[in-house]
Amino acid sequence: MRKLTRYSPPAIKTLDDRGFTISTSPYMLAKRSVFMKRFDKFITTMSTEDIKSSLEDLNTWAKIDSVVKIPNASSMLKITFLDVHMAARALSDGLAIYYFINPRQIEPERFNHITPCWTCYSYNHSTTDCHVKNKICSTCGSEGHDLRSCTTTSAPTCINCK
Repeated sequence: MRKLTRYSPPAIKTLDDRGFTISTSPYMLAKRSVFMKRFDKFITTMSTEDIKSSLEDLNTWAKIDSVVKIPNASSMLKITFLDVHMAARALSDGLAIYYFINPRQIEPERFNHITPCWTCYSYNHSTTDCHVKNKICSTCGSEGHDLRSCTTTSAPTCINCK
């Protein structure tokens, strides 16, 4: 769900005032996000709010939605900007945070659209190209029935890895 900020367009604020839930597609979130990597570990000792305010103070064009520290990667951050153009500028010009982060240290987030088959739940083809004759239950993994008619009381089973 998109959180409103003082930089949100007026139309979004109007919709929010009228009770509509505003959400952003995963594709657009990826377009607004970059990964900053290979920087001084001192930066990751700071809180995400301090990192965000430092980035916005030193890069006056940048308005940041969120900063996420990547677990098990001590020198990597995911930065989501409020606008696609800000992410593009970070990729081309770099960022300042106590020192200059070179554009080579910044990568775009990649979005991989995955379309599952809703007949057999495999990920290498679509429903129209499915070779399975009978529907497979998404709960127990058995052929011949679907989720609505499943009588299994055991824990759900992954269809792909069992």
